[in-house]
Order: sequence, then C-alpha cells, then structure tokens
Amino acid sequence: MNLVIQKIIAPGDLENERVVFEVRDDDEVGFYGVFKTIEVGENTVSGRVRNTYWFPNKSIKKGDLVVLYSRVGVNTEKKQADGSTVHFFYWLNETPQWEKRQEKRDAVVVFKIGAWAHEIV
Repeated sequence: MNLVIQKIIAPGDLENERVVFEVRDDDEVGFYGVFKTIEVGENTVSGRVRNTYWFPNKSIKKGDLVVLYSRVGVNTEKKQADGSTVHFFYWLNETPQWEKRQEKRDAVVVFKIGAWAHEIV
C-alpha cells in the first residue's frame, strides 16, 4: 500500500485536527479510503465503521504528503521546495473525529480499494 498513516495531529480540535499520510510510491489517491472506528484490543480495531471518507481521484507521487482535515474546507495543494506536493483534503465534518479515551480509543484505518461496483436506486 502506497498511502501510509504518518500521524494524527490535534485530536479534538476541529479547526486543526487532521490525519497526515505519507506517499510511498506513485499512485492514485482515489483508490484509497479512510474510516473511523475504535480500538478493541492491543493492535486490534473494531469492524464497525463510524465514519468514512473516500478520496477523490487525483494522482499522487512518491514523497508527497496527503493531509485529511476533519473540518469543512476546500481541497487544495501546495508545492514544496523539494518538488513534492502536499495535498489537502477535507472530510466536511462539523465535530472533531478523534478523541483519546481511557476505555476505547478512536482509531483511523486507511484502506486501498481494489475494485468496486455500485447501483443507483
């Protein structure tokens, strides 16, 4: 998988809360999704998905960063001096997504979508 979670920044602070991902090889960010769940054991997360974000189609390159803010915003990008790009995306939530709790801690999961189908009802 070429999109790897680097860190969660400012959990609980909606304005600054974000997940930062490192791009390990050239890819299409639209093949990735993120979901919120909870930790249910050591290095184990629940299969119960609480909130999902599917990235829009966009090419990403090795060395880029992908930043997913929890809040409302407009997707943008910023070129870095080293030639890499930071891609900013917004989950469009009105409340923070990540909390540190004693019992069940929130967890972010990134997944790569191999294939999908849909039907309009």
